[in-house]
Amino acid sequence: DPWVNGHIYYLACKLLWNPGADSDKILDDFYKNMYGSAADDMKKYYDNYEKAFIDSAEHVANQTPLQQIGTIFTPAVMKKAEKHLADARKKQQDNFIMDRIEKQEIAYGYILRLVQAIQSAMEIIANSDQFWLFDPAGNNPKLHDKYNVCFSELASYIDKYQSENIFYGTGNNYHTKMINKTNMLNYAESDLAKASKGLDKKEYLASTKQTITKPDTTTESFDIWMYGNDWDSGENDGQTYEHFVYIIDPAGKRIEIGALGNLGDANADKVNRINIISNVSKNIIKACLDKNKDIKFLITNPSGAWTMSTFFAAYIMPPINKINNDYATWLVQKKVDWVRQASFGFRELSYQGEMLGENKEYEFLIPVTGRETAVPAMPVFFKE
Repeated sequence: DPWVNGHIYYLACKLLWNPGADSDKILDDFYKNMYGSAADDMKKYYDNYEKAFIDSAEHVANQTPLQQIGTIFTPAVMKKAEKHLADARKKQQDNFIMDRIEKQEIAYGYILRLVQAIQSAMEIIANSDQFWLFDPAGNNPKLHDKYNVCFSELASYIDKYQSENIFYGTGNNYHTKMINKTNMLNYAESDLAKASKGLDKKEYLASTKQTITKPDTTTESFDIWMYGNDWDSGENDGQTYEHFVYIIDPAGKRIEIGALGNLGDANADKVNRINIISNVSKNIIKACLDKNKDIKFLITNPSGAWTMSTFFAAYIMPPINKINNDYATWLVQKKVDWVRQASFGFRELSYQGEMLGENKEYEFLIPVTGRETAVPAMPVFFKE
């Protein structure tokens, strides 16, 4: 740490003695005494990083999110840093000062490998279908192979140079939390997903440049697929539903369409899962559309029901022969693009969904765009 931030400590100590001192002159003094004839190049090295922090417009705290690191230490910034270090090495022959430059080269190597590992983790998450369905096992072997290589290079580098006391090594909280193959993926998921704003079918059609040319007008009733975590049964007898679902008509009247909760299922609190609300009348859907063709849904968690669930998404689907909760869950988790196309409308919430505690009522809109009469064949359920 003193090797990376030594100039900052030097400046801080000097300003404690004289708060009115010229900061630039203090730093120039540091570079001259620390790096001799390589002072100008090392000043450029440090200034390059400082400018990168300023240009990124990131608010940097001790617990810096992973995506901030990639935003600050871009390939262009790292390339300049490498050049400044190479120029400094050419100009300095003093062994003591050369050793100091080499310390910075080690620090540079750590930053470079850390950024590469983070970016490869981010790439895996960015290619996931939905942030809140992130699966560390993933379905893109090439991206995972790349991440494994980058992370292994970072870990080996830390093991090789941690005795130099230039950066955090093993055994401290930072290393335990962040320099961990699974945790880095989880942090990458969290950081990227927090920037997500969810998705509905109108936005989906626009982003995929799809249009509905032959709308399906034959469906007389609908199934509502409610995707969430911890849809379980009541706390007393195991036979009490946890949540009730309503459609709200334009006059504000609540129309109950079904309930959520896997009655008698002891594992319901451990998994993400679909609950299908079946046979919602076409007349109800039509009567409840507002002028924008949105339909308002409401989920309630009455007093005395089980404690907490999390709501992730809802899909207005046609009735599908032989579909059940497990099949629908698999489709959303593994073949979500098919579900989006097959739906008449959907709403996917952003990262971590919406917590539904006791007495909580949550309203959300689903734009009803319709769907093509012909959609791709439904994927065959493969229970892994």
